[in-house]
Amino acid sequence: MNADEFESDWPPENRAGMEDELRRDFGRNDVYLLDDPEFVRVGDRFGSYILQTDGKRSYRVFIDDGPYLPRSERPAAARVPWPPEDVERYGPQPTTAELPITDEEYSDWLCDQSDEDWRRGNAVFRLVMRAAHLEVYPRLMEMRYWLANQDPMPLPVLTVRCSSPRRKKPCRQVLAALWQTDHGLYGVADVAPSKTADTVLKGWGTTESQVLAGTRVSYVFSPEDVDPGVDDMVMLACPDHANVEVSAELLVTEAHSTRRTLNIDTMTKVVS
Repeated sequence: MNADEFESDWPPENRAGMEDELRRDFGRNDVYLLDDPEFVRVGDRFGSYILQTDGKRSYRVFIDDGPYLPRSERPAAARVPWPPEDVERYGPQPTTAELPITDEEYSDWLCDQSDEDWRRGNAVFRLVMRAAHLEVYPRLMEMRYWLANQDPMPLPVLTVRCSSPRRKKPCRQVLAALWQTDHGLYGVADVAPSKTADTVLKGWGTTESQVLAGTRVSYVFSPEDVDPGVDDMVMLACPDHANVEVSAELLVTEAHSTRRTLNIDTMTKVVS
């Protein structure tokens, strides 16, 4: 076995065409196909992508596996030892000096090592899955970059807090925050299945749904109403109380009012 067997035979023009498509779909210019063109580097992140459709157009969604590392810097632990029968058939397993860790090996290792990175990737995937229109994701990225480059960091136009009772006082944990950016209204919400989540959202206690635990999900809103690419109900979560579904229209209305804080009793399950 040699390194050439692990390389792709995609011609340069095919690689360039795919990079152009991914940059368009991701709304970013720093997208590069790797040795294995099933994997990609986006900024300082590493992952793969899948084809998604909204019923009218098809586009690709980035699945974030974790931090990007060049092949020469990837840990040797990412290589799974060959079983004895393969060693007998092919000879000694290549060292990382002879054959650096491949993109597929690194992806598998990252998914095993870091639940946080895996959840982050799934949160991005689910966010775009919810989007009914292709323009939502690039808009979200524009808002996120605008906010990250502000100095000083602007205060949210609305902070959503939990008001469920805690030791005879309101809880006050932050559930979400919304900012007014140059590109529209942008919100983030922490997602953490609560102790009573099973009774609040059907199926939330399943393994599949809990992959979002501890991640931060972004939402795009328009000034007039809820953006058509965002669910009518936004899920917010208090880790000490419950998960609650909140009307996105309510959040937009409150964000454009003079009110700075919206208190929500997460035990009420649905707020509209």
